Amino acid sequence: MRAIILCILMFMLSAGTCFAEAKYQMITDLGTSAKMIRRGNIEGFSDTSNAIFENPAGLHRVKFVSSSLFASTLMDSVNYYNGSIAMKFGFGTIAAGVMTGGVQGIPITQKVTYGDDYYIEETGDYFSYQNYVAKLAYQTSLMDNLHVGLGVSGYMNIIYAVTGIGYSVDAGVLYDIGNLSLSLAGKNLIPMQVSYSVIDNPLISTDYDLSENSQISENYTGTEYLPLQIVGGARYVVWDFTTMAQVKFDGTMNLMSAAVEYVPAYLNMLRLSIAYKEFSKLTEVGTAITMGMGLDLFGLGFDYAYESSEHVEYSSNHYFGEAR
Repeated sequence: MRAIILCILMFMLSAGTCFAEAKYQMITDLGTSAKMIRRGNIEGFSDTSNAIFENPAGLHRVKFVSSSLFASTLMDSVNYYNGSIAMKFGFGTIAAGVMTGGVQGIPITQKVTYGDDYYIEETGDYFSYQNYVAKLAYQTSLMDNLHVGLGVSGYMNIIYAVTGIGYSVDAGVLYDIGNLSLSLAGKNLIPMQVSYSVIDNPLISTDYDLSENSQISENYTGTEYLPLQIVGGARYVVWDFTTMAQVKFDGTMNLMSAAVEYVPAYLNMLRLSIAYKEFSKLTEVGTAITMGMGLDLFGLGFDYAYESSEHVEYSSNHYFGEAR
């Protein structure tokens, strides 16, 4: 049975590369935790429940029960949160997680004609943009050093009066060889799409008017394909140093990341890291340097990450996270 599960996973990971390129914006690309961000967004090596957002096979590192919380605000307006929980049973590990990001209080504007010219003015009404991801995953170990995981994801995207809903499947494999760990994960492996329509959604914080002057029709529909993502990574431990590297196909282009983490032998509760990462910037590849520290105290892990930014007004981002 376990051999069959492994064959299915490997088929899904390899066959997924032939699917069409997607357009949906994945909020998971921001980072699943402060620890992951300070490691250059390298996935697959989390030792807590937030592995559900990266490689579900990584849930094998959960000892009994694990939970994780992460919150951040970007550019003083984009609020980002995620939380997860995992529990190990005799038959494997089960985990659930929710991630959300969005902007509140976006002003609704209208075009006002003035003679032969026009200008844009605010109507006094506001709307919100909100992106939600919910995940459920199962992990089992085929051997002491070979671990696999399967997950399902639900997506909801709310923009003004339009709501998009979609579903997909994730899978992952982890293999340990001494001090070397190898990770391979695939997201949105089954070709799915997010379908948009006008819905009176209770998650929308303000009213909207679909009058004859509105740019949105009550019969509006649309679709976006969920991007196939394939992520491969390696981690190697030597002395007090852990080196990590990753290649990620994010649905558009190939991205590289590398990180070094230092854990002093005389103070192994402390972790210091510095990393280089690449990320998609429309049709180009952007780069960033991240660094930070982690502290393990009495079963609780606290992490801080600093990330350089190319934004004109915000030259750096700061992240804090907690896990157990």
